[in-house]
Amino acid sequence: MPAPPTLVPQAVKLYDNYPNPFNPRTSIRFFVPEASQASVRVYDALGRTVATLVDGCLQAGEHSVLFDANNLPSGVYLYVLNFGNQRLARKMVLLK
Repeated sequence: MPAPPTLVPQAVKLYDNYPNPFNPRTSIRFFVPEASQASVRVYDALGRTVATLVDGCLQAGEHSVLFDANNLPSGVYLYVLNFGNQRLARKMVLLK
């Protein structure tokens, strides 16, 4: 009998943050299929970097980082995962 298929993602994934909307902290999860350089940055509505959550070499697998926006005003923010030549982005809402 053949082995069941694996459910491990084979591509870079950026999941929705939780909770969203949030105040003042939220968790950002992502998956990278191989060890490599990666970054996760948060941008405001004007495109300015407001936080760098990850910037370095990561092992393959799922990762989670906590974003604390205690010092930021309410609004819509983007979080962006850069991995190799891929760039994935999602939006999140800070409500105070």
